[in-house]
Amino acid sequence: MSTKIVLQNTIVIILALLPALAFSGNESAIEKAPPQKSTLIIHRARYTPPLMFKPMIVINSVKAFRLPRGYHAALELDPGEYNILADWKKGHGVADKTLDVKLSAGETAYIAVGSSVDVSMIAFGGVNIHSNLSSGEATDLSNSIKITRWHAQWLNQAVGGFTPEETLNQRYSLSIDNAALVADFERGNNQEKYKIARYLLAHELYEEEILMSFEKEVLATYKNNFKNKEESVPLIFICKYIAASQMEEFKGTIKKVHKEAADKRVSKYARSFMTKYYGIEL
Repeated sequence: MSTKIVLQNTIVIILALLPALAFSGNESAIEKAPPQKSTLIIHRARYTPPLMFKPMIVINSVKAFRLPRGYHAALELDPGEYNILADWKKGHGVADKTLDVKLSAGETAYIAVGSSVDVSMIAFGGVNIHSNLSSGEATDLSNSIKITRWHAQWLNQAVGGFTPEETLNQRYSLSIDNAALVADFERGNNQEKYKIARYLLAHELYEEEILMSFEKEVLATYKNNFKNKEESVPLIFICKYIAASQMEEFKGTIKKVHKEAADKRVSKYARSFMTKYYGIEL
């Protein structure tokens, strides 16, 4: 009889402890839950001037992506304060714009990058292009193309942005085998190197391993004397690809080509690349 009473008491105690144990488990789960992200959507309307220029979007001093007309980027960020810069570059004649945004957990914020033409200056031989950067209400992006290519700075230093897994997925989605591409470039002739440079420029793929290989080619050939324009074009496009990355470590090489290249065409284009991509007049 006493054994039965002890067992009954033990069962009662266990049942009484179950709610507390369950609460303790839930509390632990709540404590381990990751903080809720914010979503920042930066978009540009399809019919905004100028046609050819794509501003670089810089977030907290980190270059993130170029924004063509009719495109948008959706960024998953930690809650906090962010400085957004639309960098149009001086050579485009469009003023840069900045905007500060504060994101709350779970919030979706919309930033519009815009531009407009002031035709009042046509009578004086030109037009003025004004730029703007503004936050607003939710926008229909069903006809907008989502950005999938990111600047190397953003991939490597994303500000509270992509998880390592997402970054890898973005890299793999480009379907570029860096080692194979470098090997093809290094053993290719001038025309093959030219085609690779044009392909990378068109797709805005700026990988450091590839850039270093291109820089090596530039330093090995920039003092060559070319017979005609056709012979110099591959080197010019290789220089353009390096400069278009806008990475500081390659700026000195482009400047060196401008000052020391044997071919005047190569020197002239290197100078224009310094102005266009680095904002430096030589």
